[in-house]
Amino acid sequence: MTSNKTDRRNIACLHRKRRTLSQRLGACKELVKGSLIVNRRRCGKPRCRCQEGQLHESYAFTFKKSGRSVLIHVPKWLEAEARQAQRDYRKLRALVDELSAVNVALLRNKARRSKTRRR
Repeated sequence: MTSNKTDRRNIACLHRKRRTLSQRLGACKELVKGSLIVNRRRCGKPRCRCQEGQLHESYAFTFKKSGRSVLIHVPKWLEAEARQAQRDYRKLRALVDELSAVNVALLRNKARRSKTRRR
């Protein structure tokens, strides 16, 4: 059994962690759920570089909407922004998972404390 002092330290640590995670959530602004894909293809012109293997590239963002896949063209000059939005979404998901784990630990601790108070 852990002491009350240790419990209080653990709870304070969990509260600090929750506060930090909540602040980090606010930093995620440009979020996009989906995947950035690169299409490579030949154009069909007989003297084009793509006929020798240097294929033309275009970018698209794909995501699900109402259960169906949606594809949006992403201009080359927006590729970096689209990649960053995708990374921010992944970061948000990881933060939410971590925050949820902290909240579960706090909830368990409250339940355990209330159980010992009832006795």
